Amino acid sequence: MHIGFLTPEYPHKTEIYGGIATSIKTLALALIEEGHTVTVFLYGREEDGIDLDEKIRIISIKMKKTKGFTWWTNRKYIQSVINKEVEQNNLQLLEAPDWTGITAFMKLHCPLLIRLHGSDTYFCHIEKRHQKYKNYFFEKTALKGADYIVSVSGYTAGLTKTLFGLTTPMKVIHNGIDVNAFTSRASGLSTRQDSILYLGTIIRKKGVLELASIFNEVIKEKPNARLVLVGADASDVSTGSISTWKLMQEVFSEDALKQVDYLGKVPHDKILEHIDGAAMCVFPSFAEAFPISWLEAMACKKPIVASNIGWASECIEDEKSGLLESPTRHLEYAKKIVHLLNDKKWAEELASNTYKQVKSRFDISVIAKQNITYYEYILKERKI
Repeated sequence: MHIGFLTPEYPHKTEIYGGIATSIKTLALALIEEGHTVTVFLYGREEDGIDLDEKIRIISIKMKKTKGFTWWTNRKYIQSVINKEVEQNNLQLLEAPDWTGITAFMKLHCPLLIRLHGSDTYFCHIEKRHQKYKNYFFEKTALKGADYIVSVSGYTAGLTKTLFGLTTPMKVIHNGIDVNAFTSRASGLSTRQDSILYLGTIIRKKGVLELASIFNEVIKEKPNARLVLVGADASDVSTGSISTWKLMQEVFSEDALKQVDYLGKVPHDKILEHIDGAAMCVFPSFAEAFPISWLEAMACKKPIVASNIGWASECIEDEKSGLLESPTRHLEYAKKIVHLLNDKKWAEELASNTYKQVKSRFDISVIAKQNITYYEYILKERKI
């Protein structure tokens, strides 16, 4: 098969990218390993171009700007590039993300599969914030025009169906990671005693303000505990502050703030070192679809305390492969962190189960086969 991925971000010639880019590359490499061909269409670039990255063909697509009609001209130009690949190189299926509905009004010469990573509509609803109507319009138009829809979690599929009033059947295939890459690349750093790692953007929707209150409770029981924050700072839509990190500092108690290390944004290939050096990881997020960072921590055999919202139970079995708690229940969340720090044997048992869970269910070797089976089903159905 020749599969295409349309995306605004990809880990090629840049250090700035998110979970979608990571998931696409991981899946693309696995597809190639299985003997398939992959082309990535990277739109919104400054220049057109074609590169090869680990046997993955990268077609960079320049943004076409026309005053008042950029949204139209840009989509039609992307459409022409994709259709050319269909005609000249037998591209058989295109996969695109739901974010801002890039495929709205495109007429493609191959089946279109939209993967739900969490649309702007989805996250605005969860965060209870205002959304631009044009984003909702484009996302709904794109989803209505998709031939097939797959979601990275059952929770995201259900909520997306409700928000857009969709009747299209949705297949659920979770995100996957190369588990062996994490275990084999472990740096060998000694774990810092009572070190708690948060990995993600410093933004309200990730529960970081709740985390500050939670850590205030932790420090009362474990004065030597350290909270390590890794991720880029972001503005706050609720207060208008240009820095959520600044808001966090105002929430921390004086004693707690002394025990916090904020490292900022780090290159993706350095993240493993920070996971490796932590005693445990915390993910108190309010808004996700199926986070890659959780899987990465699981692959590194770290005990986890995460939020208990929506997608979480699809990733972690509470009290078996991790601990789940509402981020708003500060004291209860803190007690679970302290319990893990105090009971090393139990923490190791949870970490072992966490690894088994990610290895058996979310390793890319497992997830790739699920995707391949679904792609083959699509192509077979289209021929009938």
